[in-house]
Amino acid sequence: MTPRQALSLALLRAMPRRPRKRRLPRQIPAKLIEAEYARAVVALVMPPLRRALAPLLEALPHLLASAADARQDVEIVNGADAPRHDAGEGRRVHEMVAVAQDVLDGAITQEGIERLAAEFARKTSTYQRVQIARQTRAALGTDVLVTDRAVAPLVEGFVAENVALIKDVPAKILGQVEQAVTRGVANAALHKDLAVEIRGIMRIGEKRARFIARDQVGKFYGVVNDARIRSMGVDEFEWATSHDERVRPAHRALDGRRFKVGIGHETEGIPGAAILCRCHEIPVFDSLLAELDKL
Repeated sequence: MTPRQALSLALLRAMPRRPRKRRLPRQIPAKLIEAEYARAVVALVMPPLRRALAPLLEALPHLLASAADARQDVEIVNGADAPRHDAGEGRRVHEMVAVAQDVLDGAITQEGIERLAAEFARKTSTYQRVQIARQTRAALGTDVLVTDRAVAPLVEGFVAENVALIKDVPAKILGQVEQAVTRGVANAALHKDLAVEIRGIMRIGEKRARFIARDQVGKFYGVVNDARIRSMGVDEFEWATSHDERVRPAHRALDGRRFKVGIGHETEGIPGAAILCRCHEIPVFDSLLAELDKL
């Protein structure tokens, strides 16, 4: 018997217990928290990005027209095959993007992202605590999870990773917009075509922000669930999918199989580890129940 199992059994001896149920309730995924975090991340990133890019987008017609005039003057003087001299507009684009980056650095701070990530780590942890409590009460007749020491470092890891991922979103959008505008200036793009391209870049960036939020909440839920199962002295879990058409074939094949807590499948890891994985762990209480029956 492990020290964690001994602690759980001691608590079971001391606590009044309800009748046990034959089947454990399934954990309900934290979809509402995922959606709320996605909206919060988009609200944190996109409005400051649009404000930061506004001067460049307002100057875009003039930049394109100025570059076109410069090319036309060169062709008139030196011929149609003469080299283009629109480096001045390209340099102006680079300068305006640098100013936009400074604006973003002041608007989207590390401290702000940390606060947001920590808030949703707490929400996810609290929600998952309710889900696993339903299962422990069903299996053991009471809730024996009294310590959450393993969760604190997981929260710190979640916050650090989300800071890096979220800060990367506006940086990539800004870089892609700069490339598009510089290319448009050099190639005599029409303003309407370039505007459509930039809107597409912004939409993809917003989708990326939503994707990060959803994926990160799912991953965090999975590792917290695994840590709490392990803290009770449970050493095995049953893999549970969402049982719908969106389940990836590799995970459908794992549904109902048992794996070691903290290890999981040799390639897929634990439920929730894969990108946008909606699977979860069901704790296997067999060893605790066997000891409990001896009491």
